[in-house]
Amino acid sequence: MGRIDGEQSGAPPVMRIAAPREPAPLPVSTGLKPIPTAASGTWLTRRAARLKARALELERSIHGVGASRRRIRTLEPTRHRIYGVRVTEAGLLFEQPLAGVSQMYLAGDFNDWSPHATVMTADPGRGTWRVCINLPPGRYRYRLVADGRWMRDPYNMYVEANPYGEYNSVVVFTAGG
Repeated sequence: MGRIDGEQSGAPPVMRIAAPREPAPLPVSTGLKPIPTAASGTWLTRRAARLKARALELERSIHGVGASRRRIRTLEPTRHRIYGVRVTEAGLLFEQPLAGVSQMYLAGDFNDWSPHATVMTADPGRGTWRVCINLPPGRYRYRLVADGRWMRDPYNMYVEANPYGEYNSVVVFTAGG
C-alpha cells in the first residue's frame, strides 16, 4: 500500500503544490468619491437641492432678485437677432454687420435683381449696414451684394436654390406682420 506524504517509506515523499495565489491588491487612493447607488437616493436628492439653490442664488446675483429663467433664456437670442431681415412698422428691415465691407447693396424680386438699386447705409453706432424697404405683404427672394460679391443672407435660414447653383434668401410676411 502506498503511503501519504510525511510517512516514512522507501518512496520519495509526495509534495502538494498549491496554485499560486494572486497578491492582494494594494489600496490605491484616487481622491474620487464612490459613485452613489440607488440606496443613497437621499444623498442625491440633497445634493441636487443644494445645486439648484446655488444656481438660483447665482442667477439672482447676476440678473437681480426678481430674475426668472424665462428672462435669462431670451437675453442671448435677442442680442443676435439684430442681423438678418425682420418686419417693422416701416417695412422690411435688412441689417448686416459692418465687418470689413466697404459697400453693401440689396438685390431681389422687389428691385428686379439690380445690384446697385438698393443701397444699404452704414450705421457705425450699431455696427451694421441697414436698409428698410416698404413692401406689400408677400414672399420675396433676395441676395446681398458686398463689395461686388453676391451672397445669401447668412442670418436668414430660409433659402431656395437659384438657377446659378447658389442660394437666394427668402422672406415671407403677412399683413399682420
